[in-house]
Amino acid sequence: MNIEQPLVSIITVNHNQSLVTCKLLQSLYNMDYKNIEIIVVDNASQSEDPSVIEHQFPRVKFIRSPRFLGFAGSNNLGISLARGLYILLLENDVEVRSGFLGPLVNFFKENPETGMLCPKIKNYNQPEIIEFAGYTAMHRFSVSNKLIGYGEKDLGQHDTIVETDFGHKVALMVFTEVVKKVGLLPDIYYLYYDEMDWAERIKEAGFRIFFYPKSEVYYKKMDSPSLSSSEMEYYKNRNLILFTRRNYKGLDKFIALLYLYNLKMPKLFLKHLITGKFASALATIRGVWWNILTFKIHTRCDL
Repeated sequence: MNIEQPLVSIITVNHNQSLVTCKLLQSLYNMDYKNIEIIVVDNASQSEDPSVIEHQFPRVKFIRSPRFLGFAGSNNLGISLARGLYILLLENDVEVRSGFLGPLVNFFKENPETGMLCPKIKNYNQPEIIEFAGYTAMHRFSVSNKLIGYGEKDLGQHDTIVETDFGHKVALMVFTEVVKKVGLLPDIYYLYYDEMDWAERIKEAGFRIFFYPKSEVYYKKMDSPSLSSSEMEYYKNRNLILFTRRNYKGLDKFIALLYLYNLKMPKLFLKHLITGKFASALATIRGVWWNILTFKIHTRCDL
């Protein structure tokens, strides 16, 4: 075992973007941190043959899923095979620079209370523009928060290591022992809010989440559509309510659900109707109805 460079398991998910994934893999193998294993989960690619990844990068552990598993399910498939002391989840449409990984590992070593760590995320095509420098706290009642630094020119204003409430699924690193304590990503979400739910569980277990600006990834923001816009609308709204049900407590939970059911969702429904997006309007109603039908299950905190 390399004590100076403990093994890091890097997991990325490919879906009909093999050449994009290969660009990420090349940047990972160009890092100065060499004690890594890379796991690529092909998430039911249909419009192309992903075997080019195996051919170009034979050292990669390559897994094919016969069905689309969503963010949590596909990453969990990779996590189940990970052997590293740390696990790094990366979206396939990012690239990194040579000195990216070592500082993240060192921060974990020096701060054992850390459960999740996220680098600064910058725009690949406009590398002076920030995509992520942490999250604001989730509002008590509206269940909303914001990306810190999003769209800002990087002038060093977000170069301080700070604690943040959530990690960004584009690039987040966790201590494997934490995963053993809190479990895998919650796959009930399928899309949206799964990494936020995971973060809540990590904090509940007594660990902390940090934004670490000394490491950066460069994000291409490439869509990999497998669902229609109305289906994505369904999961976005369904999961906002689900996240609230699972992670809010007491009076805060009561008021937040009252707001979502009686103000936010009806407002969204009317907006879609007025703009002629009838499929999205129906998806909003479906998301609400799903939560009503499952009110006594998939809930971690009681009212």
